[in-house]
Amino acid sequence: MTQSIDQVRLRASAEHLERVLGHYAEYPQVQGLRDTLAPLIANAKAGRIREPLELREIPGGWHLAEGTFRDLRDPSVEGAYGDFATELQGGWSDRAKAILEKMARMRRDGDA
Repeated sequence: MTQSIDQVRLRASAEHLERVLGHYAEYPQVQGLRDTLAPLIANAKAGRIREPLELREIPGGWHLAEGTFRDLRDPSVEGAYGDFATELQGGWSDRAKAILEKMARMRRDGDA
């Protein structure tokens, strides 16, 4: 991505992910993900991540691909991780935002 990092959004997503992972601290898989992501979360919260990362550079994604956290939905581990990973990559592009907004309108209006 050629996006730049929005430090406010990145910090917020890091803090949210940290809270969600803390909510499920009794699950060993969540503890492992939290330990793996701890340095990245700390750097995001401290504003030390200046350049977008590639998805492959963000640890823990295979857990989501495998469905490890599918049942942990309230709050959603997958959602919090996805938001954090998106912000680490520079956030949604303007084109992606437009597509998401259009899809939301279609769902709301009953066109989808």
